[in-house]
Amino acid sequence: MKSLRRTLKNVFREIPGLEASMVIKPSDTFKKEKYDLLIVDEAHRLRQYRNISWAGTFRENNRKLGLDPSINSGQAPGTELDWILAASTSSATGIRKV
Repeated sequence: MKSLRRTLKNVFREIPGLEASMVIKPSDTFKKEKYDLLIVDEAHRLRQYRNISWAGTFRENNRKLGLDPSINSGQAPGTELDWILAASTSSATGIRKV
């Protein structure tokens, strides 16, 4: 995903009205109140809480959104897709079955 993100940043630099900083990671959605629109390509690659090296950050982001099962018992932990949906008033995702 890093190489795709790098390529998209290069493309955005060349298009008038767009900036490389507009290409963000799912965890960057917490750096702003709300986005008007988030477009997610390859949404099937968004991660869930399992086998990730940055579990502490993942749990903290879920806590900020109220998606922490230790607070809301019986609730499944949030995923990066939940973060995208919570951080935007509109979203478009490209999901394909794998």
